[in-house]
Amino acid sequence: MFELKHLRTFDSLARTHSLVKTAQELFMTDSALSHQIRDLEERLGGETFQRKTVPINFSTKGHMLLSLARQVLPLVAETRHSLAAGGLESLRLSVECHACFQWMLPVINGFSQRVNHVTGQAPGDDFSIELLSETVFSSEKTLLHKQADIVFTSDKTTNPTVQYQKLGQFDMVLVTSPQHPLGEKTFIDPQDLATQTLITYPVEPQKLDVYRLFLTPAGVHPRQTRQVSQANVLIQMVAADLGVAVLPHWAVSHYEKQGLVQTRPLTEGGMTRELYGAFRSEDNKDENLLEFLRLSKQQFLRL
Repeated sequence: MFELKHLRTFDSLARTHSLVKTAQELFMTDSALSHQIRDLEERLGGETFQRKTVPINFSTKGHMLLSLARQVLPLVAETRHSLAAGGLESLRLSVECHACFQWMLPVINGFSQRVNHVTGQAPGDDFSIELLSETVFSSEKTLLHKQADIVFTSDKTTNPTVQYQKLGQFDMVLVTSPQHPLGEKTFIDPQDLATQTLITYPVEPQKLDVYRLFLTPAGVHPRQTRQVSQANVLIQMVAADLGVAVLPHWAVSHYEKQGLVQTRPLTEGGMTRELYGAFRSEDNKDENLLEFLRLSKQQFLRL
């Protein structure tokens, strides 16, 4: 009548209150999720929740499934963890962007609490997570040399020994102080940065998106560059009108809402990038790795 996938769907719906976010969290298309729910409701002989209500209003049948999901899913997670005892004993994480660090910490904390709850171990006694402090720029090399187990990257290769789980999309934007003249433009052309001081992370220009995808193809160089290693310091410098920066919009949206900075899209059509969690294909059955990626996607979609 119903399957484990249906319980996961109702657990997600109860948390996200959104069909779209549930589909993203479960790595499904919107149409596939709608088809799954319609099929379930046909089996049950009635609706499980009211459409287009926020928060979602579950029917009696829906509440029964949700109650069951909250009992069964933790037991399933515990059993899977036990069965996967021969898998990875820790997770080493690395990123190809400095800004990723700020949203990964809640994921690490949430994952650690969940694993320790399932295993009954005190933090650090059973499963460890290490966030590598140095930013890497070759996810493929880092993974295959086993320097990390997951690399968060915007670049996807075709190497069959590496798999990529898409976490979501984000826009690269120009960030300036609220009073900066470029704020009068509806979008930014490469030539607009020819007279600006560009503040970046301490990375070679050819490895930065702002150069690879925006400035270099147009043959443009900023008037001056400054490098800063910490994201909060970089944003403070931009807010103080000491230069401009190109960053993921999610990394500065909080500051923009406070009126500390303003953002403008790059080019008329904008510059959209995708974020992936890359891992070795040989680890594609490891429950802890897959669970961490699932939690990462949840957190990224909240940004």
